[in-house]
Amino acid sequence: MKILKNNLNRNKVFIINDFFKGDCMNNNTKLHQNFTYKKRGFLIFIVLLIVLNGCNRFEKDLLFQSVADFEIQFIETANNALKSNNIEPIMKYYHYTYNNYGNKYEDIVRLFTSETWTDSVLLTIERKNPDEYLLTLTDLLVRNEQTIEFYVEWEDQIERKSRNFAWVGYQPDIIENPQQLVIAQSLTYLTCTYCPKVKAELKKIEKAYPNHFLYLSYHSHFADPLSLYNLWSIEKRYWGDPLAPYVLLQGRFGYQGSSEITLYKPQVRNLIQETPDLWLFDLKTLPFEDNTLYGEVRINFSNLNTSDLYLFYVIYEKEKDNYYLYGNGAKASNVVRGRGYHNLENIVSDDFVNFSVTLEYITEFEYYLVVWVQKITDINRRQDGDKILHSLQMKVPSVIDVDL
Repeated sequence: MKILKNNLNRNKVFIINDFFKGDCMNNNTKLHQNFTYKKRGFLIFIVLLIVLNGCNRFEKDLLFQSVADFEIQFIETANNALKSNNIEPIMKYYHYTYNNYGNKYEDIVRLFTSETWTDSVLLTIERKNPDEYLLTLTDLLVRNEQTIEFYVEWEDQIERKSRNFAWVGYQPDIIENPQQLVIAQSLTYLTCTYCPKVKAELKKIEKAYPNHFLYLSYHSHFADPLSLYNLWSIEKRYWGDPLAPYVLLQGRFGYQGSSEITLYKPQVRNLIQETPDLWLFDLKTLPFEDNTLYGEVRINFSNLNTSDLYLFYVIYEKEKDNYYLYGNGAKASNVVRGRGYHNLENIVSDDFVNFSVTLEYITEFEYYLVVWVQKITDINRRQDGDKILHSLQMKVPSVIDVDL
């Protein structure tokens, strides 16, 4: 028995040493094999436990329960770090793939290290939409015995990456040969529960394709001050009387609710690259006369049935001071304030087409005009094959001599 015990002790040392060396043991008995397997399993378990615990400890300080928690911790950390001129704690909040219209991760590093900051340095963030922020960096710097005010601002975006939140920027999707402006008509209202989620996705797409995508917000609710007159018997009737939120892309693809928002962007990308069936050009307007805007546009086409073609014209405002009730600070934007349409039957190609559109509400905000030609089989109900063929937009002159 004593000899067996001594052998086991010697084997125990041999097994542990060989495990770390990676050598193969010459097993002479089943007792040795069982002892080896147990020991190896135990050590593997310990190593995995250490690794997992290490990962958890590594991410512990940068795991956030919500975007609001991320915002609070970022501002506190960033301002303390800037005052000590140590940006390493700040950069932990930026994803390594950060790209804000071509400004990469290293460009943010360059910004935060561009000056020797004083105790007056201040970084602030303002939420403009659920995931859209305006950041401002200011300081009072002394150069050549003169005090100079440092000021820079930029828009940025927060996204969840893996288990955490991070600043990611806006990354435009480059299309080599874009063909046209894609229009999304969105049915919404300020007290709608899921509308802010849809609006946020449309806003992202607008950022990705700033010159080739436009969403229009048609507000429809008896208690919504931005609601359009007669929307129920015109647009909603044609769309099939949907409930908000509802999005119609290029007059062709309708999406009810918020469960299909991931389908918007790939569809928009495809539509941008489609060659138009006709072309609009030479869009012109006169200044507002009271609350009515007069304009004209030329249409070039061939081999089209003009009895199915309609010219639409819409005036919208970029941003309002009205907030969505469930939007976490999201403002109403691209709000339709006046619209109209008429049939293009018997139109001659390259002729000017005149139109006028009246504002239902007059405010001090900037106005934009968008016009498009749409193929419509039945003006009372959307059919397969209906679609927007081409569109143009422009900023329009301010409302002049109108009592606001």
